[in-house]
Amino acid sequence: MRQVILGLGLVVLLIGFAQAQQAPAPPAVELLPVEKAVHDFYRQYWAAWEALDHAALAQLISRDYTGTTFVPGRGIVHEDYTRALAAVATFFETIRGQQMAWSRNLLSIMVRSETEAVAAIRTGFVLLGLGQSELSLEVLRREADGQWRLVRRWSEKHLQPGA
Repeated sequence: MRQVILGLGLVVLLIGFAQAQQAPAPPAVELLPVEKAVHDFYRQYWAAWEALDHAALAQLISRDYTGTTFVPGRGIVHEDYTRALAAVATFFETIRGQQMAWSRNLLSIMVRSETEAVAAIRTGFVLLGLGQSELSLEVLRREADGQWRLVRRWSEKHLQPGA
């Protein structure tokens, strides 16, 4: 009996010692209001992509949007609001009903002002054995109606056959 009590006491001491040796939790990082708005924007934006919701995406892209993308085998592609939404509609029709795996990472936010921020984004997906990854810089702006929208985008695509 004494050995059992001593054994339990040793276990309690070891657990207490192990807990004391753990590093304290890092302090919570307080986001600036613009950074929080950018995170909120991407939650909405990516949810619209997941839902294949063309109308929601149209509301999250500024009317004066411009985009420049390098696509392997095709070169540099420029687009404006109308072309971008047409490309999204075509993409949605192509993938509707298909199984897709998405990955999205908001890598960095650079606040430029109370109404503008630049975000570095890494996006990837796999569909029918074809993988695509993309690294982009995206400029977001809070417009007159208070809504944050995508204004400019520079991106580099990488196609991965057989992913």
